[in-house]
Amino acid sequence: MMESLQGSYDNLTYDGACSIIREKQLNMAANFVEVGFCLRRVKEQKLYLAGGYTNIHDMALDKFGMSRQATDHAMNVNKRFSKDGNSPLLAEEYRVYGKSQLQEMLYLTDEQLESVKPDMTVKEIRKVKDTPPEPKIELILPERRQCEYLKAFALYFIDCKHEWMKQDFHNRVTDVETSPEEIKSMLGSSSRTWYFRVEHSEKAARINLFDEYIQLFDEDSNCLGDYEWFYLAREIQSMWNVWALKKAKEQQEKETECSTSSVNEIEEEQQPIQETDIVTEMADWKKCCDKGQCPPDTSYCRRQEWGNSPEQQAAGRKECESCWKAWKKQQDIVHPQEDSVETLSHDKDEKVIGEKEEGETEKLPQEEYTARYFLEEQKEKLNRLLIAVKNKELSAADKKYLERQKVIVGALAGMVTDLEMEEERESLSHELPVLKNNDQRREWLRSYKNWGLWYKDDHIAVKYYRYVFENGAQLIAEVYERRLLHHSEELFESVYYHLVEGPKPPKGQHGETKWTYHEKYSRFPNSESELIEFLKEIQKR
Repeated sequence: MMESLQGSYDNLTYDGACSIIREKQLNMAANFVEVGFCLRRVKEQKLYLAGGYTNIHDMALDKFGMSRQATDHAMNVNKRFSKDGNSPLLAEEYRVYGKSQLQEMLYLTDEQLESVKPDMTVKEIRKVKDTPPEPKIELILPERRQCEYLKAFALYFIDCKHEWMKQDFHNRVTDVETSPEEIKSMLGSSSRTWYFRVEHSEKAARINLFDEYIQLFDEDSNCLGDYEWFYLAREIQSMWNVWALKKAKEQQEKETECSTSSVNEIEEEQQPIQETDIVTEMADWKKCCDKGQCPPDTSYCRRQEWGNSPEQQAAGRKECESCWKAWKKQQDIVHPQEDSVETLSHDKDEKVIGEKEEGETEKLPQEEYTARYFLEEQKEKLNRLLIAVKNKELSAADKKYLERQKVIVGALAGMVTDLEMEEERESLSHELPVLKNNDQRREWLRSYKNWGLWYKDDHIAVKYYRYVFENGAQLIAEVYERRLLHHSEELFESVYYHLVEGPKPPKGQHGETKWTYHEKYSRFPNSESELIEFLKEIQKR
């Protein structure tokens, strides 16, 4: 019925419009919007010219007795409250209002209109109009600098709340429409102001997480603007992978450190060891002092207390031997004899280099004389030192020697780390097959699983495959496994490529580059066409 009514106005003529207006004037309250529509159509199509009038206002005044204000009023009410803003029919949500209410509502803003109810009187509606509106917050689009602040806070926020995010990853991270409400619900009415640091800045920036918008301040408390929650939700979504890779790298570095334990870790992890007789024997030789015969730096020898009888002399020699044994053990712990070339060459107890003991299996050079071998050897020596001097007061010389041994272990640990990381890098490096055309290059890129799995994050169902080129470049394939359809069990993989380091791209005639260069991992992927150009270029060289 409504459609047929709309159609009857499509070929409206001057005489037809005048006839309808006269008829509807009898019931203006019910047909105010329809009258306004006819007036608008007469004005827009200049139908008033057919009646000999120069404008709509002269026609309305002469034919219907409507003043200029009443004419404009009718047309504006139609434009504001008709269906789709251009119809003879009143919009459904306004059909419960009368003519006088609609006239008063015409002067309300959209925000004020939301507070009007059908049972309100004209006087009450007028009060709504006279109430000053609340100051409107102007939300702006973040520029590059503001985006850097949002990224920095997103990374910090993920670090603080990643466990909570993992509990419902889709709604709290992936879906940027639901994540703001999840975050606001989690924070509650408190904890809405957060302080965070931006890279290369010593001061803290600030963000206010209001219900309706977010507000950024820089390190000097200058307001950077008010923004929709969407922009923060987008950065949280995009920075998750950056955070995950950062944590993976930290874990890898931590495991490397554990495998080449630092000096401090040796001291902290050293298990309590029961004291041996070494300390007692060391105390004995300090009391023993037959000058020229007893160990150095002694002034008295207990052997002299024994008598001259054979039994007494035997007992004295036994004590002296014990004294010398304790001294030699102490020297091996605090001042190892092997550090002195002269001592090594004259000490009968030392084994000559290259001399094999009976029953000993000879080790191959590559098995024994490696950086790792020497590191373990020096760590063992340091452990013996730490055991012997535990809870003992050391002389200045002993402290200096102990520190020297720690430096040796630390230096070897660093060297081993560098060597093994380089070996790992070399082992990951593959010889790129000869790719003769773009189809072969494209096929090689899509065979990323042949590169080997590098890292996997089960929380977001992502796998990273990595290919290390001989020129130092790394190509990372970020792979997500998703269902083909919502209720389907069939899966498909979407992949994003990230080219890191390596040679910088050559520039074209107009300064453009063939591929985007990243010194470190970036969340923005490289396109397949860029990577094809990269593969072409490196195989030219």
